[in-house]
Amino acid sequence: MFLSLLSEETKRELHHAGSSVIYRRNQNLMREGTVLDAVRVLDSGWVKVWARRDGQEQILDLLGPGTILGELELADDRLQLCYITALTDVRATAVQPERFKALADRNPEVYRALAHAITMKFRDEHALRMAHQGAQRLRVLLIRLADRYGRPTPDGLVHVAIPITRTLLASWARLTTAASGKIVTRSFGAGVQFRPDGLLIRRACLDVPDDDL
Repeated sequence: MFLSLLSEETKRELHHAGSSVIYRRNQNLMREGTVLDAVRVLDSGWVKVWARRDGQEQILDLLGPGTILGELELADDRLQLCYITALTDVRATAVQPERFKALADRNPEVYRALAHAITMKFRDEHALRMAHQGAQRLRVLLIRLADRYGRPTPDGLVHVAIPITRTLLASWARLTTAASGKIVTRSFGAGVQFRPDGLLIRRACLDVPDDDL
């Protein structure tokens, strides 16, 4: 994630250059078609990235602490591509674009972290596009959550503290809720558990050949 790639000194400079902002659950951090007013770095909380497709909400990504928001718009000075809405209460550092660019000019590691964030976004999208079956797409997304945000539990599982529902996961995987539920049960069984405090994942259950999904 973007924030983890910065030194402690640069993190302090970043927070000093911006302002700490609180967004409540269901509040928009960014809106599709508007001018980027600030780059935002998530200090805590979760957001969903989404767009309207045929009148429906299509989930494009779920992002947690340490993520940068607005990096693509910062790079090309275009209007914002999608909506970003708080799934939980969120605390973020908001930095005006010109101040962010000035910070990056002083600290090349910011540009390196920014390039990494943009590269990961395209790699994530490519991985999802290459997953032609629903089970493959679910596997890609669950691995992403487990590996980036998961914390090991004493009983050998991985806990991802994300308030995700079956419907939200299904939309992200481009599936109906019913189809997603059947696939999770058939392919992963008790290895994926939805809890009020997030997902419990048995990471090994996701490490199966694509041909078996």
